[in-house]
Formats: sequence, C-alpha cells, structure tokens
Amino acid sequence: MAGPIVCKDPTAKFTFSGVVVDISDHVKTVEPSTEVEVVDKRTFAAPKAQDFGNETEMITLGLLWSGDLYDALVPYKNIEGSFECKPKGAVNKAIRATVKFGRIPFGPIEHGQPIEADLELIVTDAISYS
Repeated sequence: MAGPIVCKDPTAKFTFSGVVVDISDHVKTVEPSTEVEVVDKRTFAAPKAQDFGNETEMITLGLLWSGDLYDALVPYKNIEGSFECKPKGAVNKAIRATVKFGRIPFGPIEHGQPIEADLELIVTDAISYS
C-alpha cells in the first residue's frame, strides 16, 4: 500500500467545450466534500428508523486571486465543464468531476498580503479519483 499523497507541484484545470482553462498557478487548496441527508423512516414498529437519502458533492477551491484568474473564469460562469486536479504532478491519477460555478471568486484585499478567495464548484455527476 502506498503512503499518503504529499501535494507537490499540483495541476488544476477546467475544460469547457474543448477550451482548457489552467488555474494551477492560483490553486492553494482543493477540498472535495460530500453531504448525505438522513431520511426519517419511522413507523409504529420501528420508531427510530432512519436511512440515507440524497447525496450531494461539492469541491471548494482555495485560490490566490488575480485579475488574470478573474478574466479566465468570467466567461464560464454558470457553464458546465470538467475539472481535473492532480495532487502530485508525476501521478497519473487525478480528482475529476463535472462541475459548475455560479459566482466568480473575490477575497478580502489587505495591504501587503496576497488576496485569497474560495470558489465553490457544484458537482453535477460524481467526484472520482482515477
């Protein structure tokens, strides 16, 4: 069994209708997440019954903001595309999903500090690591 992945030289890119938007230089963090709702299935015979319902997935990107990043993303707001992030440049496997974002990221502007912003990606199919 291989050890944990140490993120070195990650790559991250979107593909929208064949157009590749590489945001590798801006990505600081990639956080896939899954939420599963709990469904009430109580009956008289099973007063505490529950089960799992709908599952939703999301990927949150922590980005170092710039005008170039803004210009690269603005044409694709509310457009579905594919996202791929390779945690380690030499590894063939990547985090992949079909995604969509509804807003362009902005972050707090502080004198002498890099501008950091989050971009929430709605996953429209499923997150894979392949």
